[in-house]
Amino acid sequence: GQDMAPASGSHGTIAVAPQARGDSILVSFSTARAVTPAIEAAIASGLPTTFTYDVELRRPSTFWFDKLVASARIAVTVRFDPLTRRYHVTLLQDGRVAEDRTTDRVEDVQRWVSVFERLPLFTTRELQEQTAYDVRVRGRTSPRHTWSFWPWARPSAHGSAGFTFVP
Repeated sequence: GQDMAPASGSHGTIAVAPQARGDSILVSFSTARAVTPAIEAAIASGLPTTFTYDVELRRPSTFWFDKLVASARIAVTVRFDPLTRRYHVTLLQDGRVAEDRTTDRVEDVQRWVSVFERLPLFTTRELQEQTAYDVRVRGRTSPRHTWSFWPWARPSAHGSAGFTFVP
């Protein structure tokens, strides 16, 4: 496999680092500040808030559109229970519950919704050797009205990183 250094993105973008390991493509990505004070206030009010990341594996093409090889969706929902003062954080991968966590520390929540390490999102089985690929990540929050709280201008954040598949 080949290691990729994280893309050095500016504030408000998503840093992406794909790695081919055995049969899997492990995708790490993070965003500097997904939880703004306004989103934190929405969560603290008890409003369930979901952070959704769409991850695409693409093969760049010189002549035509990039070919979409595979895609995955990571959705992290945060619910704050004012009675117990605890945060319930559920991570879904492609609609299936991958993790359920509880904490009383907002720092944990901030990390769990913005830093993802070595997620085995794709398989290398369909990849061609010595071929360049791109992994792209787009992030957004819902309910929709919290979109305006993202620290970047567009309603979503995004980032990408390339790698060459060397088995």
